[in-house]
Amino acid sequence: MQLIQRGENLFAQNVIDNVTVQAWLASKQEAGYTESFTERENIKAMAAILLKVSTETVGVMFINYRRPHQFSDEERQYIDILASAAAFSIKNRRVVEILKTGDQEIVNLDINKLLELIVHDGMQLTNADAGEFWQVDPVEEELVLKVAYRHIHESNIKNNAQHAKTKCLKFDQGISGWVVTHAESQLVNDVSVDKRYIECVGHVTSELCVPLLDSDNTVLGVLNVESYNKEIGFDARHQFMLETLAVKAVIGLRNAAAQKKQVSTETMAALGDLAGQLVHKVNNQIGAIKLNAQELAVSPDADTASELAQEIVELSFSILGDVDYLNSWVLGEPAALAALTNKIDLAEVLQNAVASLHKIEHVTIMNKLTSDLFFVNAGEQQLKGVFYNLLQNALDAMPEGGELIITGEEVVHSQQNWIKIHLQDTGTGIAEDKLDTIFERGFSSKRELKQGLGFGLWWSHTYIERMGGKLTVKSTLDQGSTFTVTLKATS
Repeated sequence: MQLIQRGENLFAQNVIDNVTVQAWLASKQEAGYTESFTERENIKAMAAILLKVSTETVGVMFINYRRPHQFSDEERQYIDILASAAAFSIKNRRVVEILKTGDQEIVNLDINKLLELIVHDGMQLTNADAGEFWQVDPVEEELVLKVAYRHIHESNIKNNAQHAKTKCLKFDQGISGWVVTHAESQLVNDVSVDKRYIECVGHVTSELCVPLLDSDNTVLGVLNVESYNKEIGFDARHQFMLETLAVKAVIGLRNAAAQKKQVSTETMAALGDLAGQLVHKVNNQIGAIKLNAQELAVSPDADTASELAQEIVELSFSILGDVDYLNSWVLGEPAALAALTNKIDLAEVLQNAVASLHKIEHVTIMNKLTSDLFFVNAGEQQLKGVFYNLLQNALDAMPEGGELIITGEEVVHSQQNWIKIHLQDTGTGIAEDKLDTIFERGFSSKRELKQGLGFGLWWSHTYIERMGGKLTVKSTLDQGSTFTVTLKATS
């Protein structure tokens, strides 16, 4: 409507003589309306008042007369008071609707969709032009950009986090970093005078950042909203609404994390059932081999046959021991849990994993780990399985040859020593749109070749997380990938 476009209230003593009203009526006719409300009800005078909260217009209030009417100053004051009350009522109702919207979704959404919903709602509540969600990575002591929205009223809105100018911030960087360090909100209506400001997706003039605080006051992330117009900006009311949304968001994130953990637990249980059946079958088969071999060992045949049979017996016992161990680990029996507390030399585990690889011609493996340097508490066989899977994937990504470099480092974060093992290849790399899903169960880069079941990376990621660590990846298509395993160090 022209009134909203002009941004001004209208008081028409006589609509016939008012240019704005007549232009509006003409536009209605051009749009195909045969008769407007003003004409149908024979309106002679009107007041059209913008319902505004701060700089946001939430509606228009009309007061109509069927006779010419002069609006006095006192009457205009009463109308302004009524309009202000109506505007706040409408705005508060919308806020309540937004804060109540999706309570069921908050329980059921996965974490990525939940974060997008949080940013979208935050922008709606504050009438912001842009919004982001930064997730705290306590190990790296940095913020990772997960969601970046611009202009949520556009029909083709999408998450632009992958294309952001800045995707990671250290805790001492940016206004968001300050919010994490101090665990309190920050409202900056002119970022040009704030030395902490760092441009991420696009330049803005105003920024409001609130922390997502867990019950122990730990910061889980930072919710940002921004404005392109310095004259509009944000105020304490916007901050209060965003902080209210942040409280709800924390509950949602905890629900999503619990749901993810439950799904992982159920999946591991299902795999345990399957593994138990397979183990039982293999046990029977190997047991039969062992009995046959024992009979062969005591037979009066040639000495050579006896020696071979003895080797079969020893091998059978070894296989049975490995199967029992695997069975106990998958099913979560105490013996396996105790094994998780062993002090493991990562250099030795990696050396054994490399020795087990199916080598590919023209691929050079450079293991730069120093022995007796990196120790963690874990299960040796499980870690060997993780590294074997990652290393073999790297080799498979270099069918024409290349380099696989293994390096390690010890870092300190939050007074905790961590070991990082980097596996860097010069292979085909991973497409950017696949990086967020490669650790999901069922994902396989080898699916087209009918070689992958989509289990290896998911299992590796799940196991490392169970150990309190992290498995991450950085990759560039056609240039290569670097997988990093991070685990707590032990003395």
